[in-house]
Amino acid sequence: MRINVHLVRAFADDAAPGSLTGVVPQAALLSEEQMRQVAQQLDVSHTAFLYPPDHPGHGVKVRFLTPHAELKNCAHATIAAQYWRAMQENAWHPQVVKQETSAGVQDVWIRGAGEAATVWFRQNAVAQRDIAPEVMSALTEALQLSAADLHPVYPVRMASPGAFRFLVPVASFQQVQALQPDQDQLESVCRETNTIGCFVFAVEELSGPWIAQGRMFAPAIGVPEDRVNGNSAGCLGAYLLDVDGRSQFRLAVKQGHRFGVPATVWVEAGRKDTHIETLVGGSARYAGSHTVVL
Repeated sequence: MRINVHLVRAFADDAAPGSLTGVVPQAALLSEEQMRQVAQQLDVSHTAFLYPPDHPGHGVKVRFLTPHAELKNCAHATIAAQYWRAMQENAWHPQVVKQETSAGVQDVWIRGAGEAATVWFRQNAVAQRDIAPEVMSALTEALQLSAADLHPVYPVRMASPGAFRFLVPVASFQQVQALQPDQDQLESVCRETNTIGCFVFAVEELSGPWIAQGRMFAPAIGVPEDRVNGNSAGCLGAYLLDVDGRSQFRLAVKQGHRFGVPATVWVEAGRKDTHIETLVGGSARYAGSHTVVL
């Protein structure tokens, strides 16, 4: 059986390669086992499988697979899938499209068109938790960080738009890039705490948007290090708004440098009623198609 897969570079532009992501249309024709085989054969961290929506008025249903697991939602696969749909149909939609996922229905829209387009989605409300001292000790040991390496003001927290991950602030961009975690230890900590991984970051406040650098380690779902993780960037936006006490701000989260594929995730965060609302966005580029033979 030959399956045509489209490849899209999410959170990319002409200067930044972004994260190569698989997009499989007409996934309803595939069995569960065939979907897993496609995700395993592609040399990408995530693949989006597209289905007709379950409910009238919704645009599309999407499932997200890594080579080893299925995710409830995935930011860069959302960017890739929605960019591909708009490009395929030549329908750049500033109006909201309802995207069905395992984590619920998400609002997605596009600002601009073609290579000038950026795809945005409204992230699920981000829950945040403090962590216990014994978890903190195990986590820093797994990351091979000392107390002096951590940011002196920002706390380590867990955050979830559907699945929890650790947010670990360090003092400098250099520390982010130099990090060499013990993957086995980190996987053990994540499994014991029911988290998908750990997002280590540093931030710099400027007169315009804040700039952050981050790296996402997710060995518990078969991704030792993700090239770019938009949901973690969105969690970071909610976190920073909460700990800094601002009413709103815009954040650019730089990732992917360790792989030679730099990418930028844009986050807009603001207070709305009783919760923090986060919008996650980025540009994309079509990278061609690939045939998987099962």
